[in-house]
Amino acid sequence: MVNKVFVDLEVCEQENAALNKIIIAQDTMLKSKIALQELYQKQSDYNEDLKYQLTAALNTQVQKFNMIEAAYKAQSKAQKKRGLLTGSLLGIGLSVCLAVAVIRLVK
Repeated sequence: MVNKVFVDLEVCEQENAALNKIIIAQDTMLKSKIALQELYQKQSDYNEDLKYQLTAALNTQVQKFNMIEAAYKAQSKAQKKRGLLTGSLLGIGLSVCLAVAVIRLVK
């Protein structure tokens, strides 16, 4: 009877050791899973921050482009007006010179 108790005790201790190893392995896996989930959450937060920064940078670039485009259009419009004014004055001046030349020839 004593031998049977010792055998049962030894079997129980072996099972206990095996179960403890399983528990330790599962605990390690659970801790790893929790750490991984925390890393995923940090990555998600970081991605959100980057998305916000990218959107802000894009909006800034669009605003800069719109300002440059508006300045270019204003400059182009002013240049067209100057060209039209210069052409008109040149045409009027040449017409006056031609008229004066014709009048002198006729007299």
